[in-house]
Amino acid sequence: MGKVEWCDGLSTGVAEIDNDHKKLLSLINQLSEAIDSQQTQQVIGDIFDQLEQYVMQHFVREEALLYRCHYEGVESHIKSHQGFSQKIPELKTLLLTNSSRQVAEEVTQF
Repeated sequence: MGKVEWCDGLSTGVAEIDNDHKKLLSLINQLSEAIDSQQTQQVIGDIFDQLEQYVMQHFVREEALLYRCHYEGVESHIKSHQGFSQKIPELKTLLLTNSSRQVAEEVTQF
């Protein structure tokens, strides 16, 4: 699977948020590499755990920023965060119970 690379087009203009997004991309790339190199379920599960933990930390920071800036779409954005957060454990379970290439690609694309 291909590596996801940061580009300036992904920048929000807020260094803290951009750094969080870069860290998230790094974790996604680690997950992809672990899948490609057929690492153990323990290694893949550990990366998922790191991803889930960092996503939660990031969402707290981002949502606080959105409130401080009086962002009009904050409630909708928070709902999208909640949907994403709920999906991570489902994807982890799916991948660890079905290690097909197609499932792996779907998980990393999400």
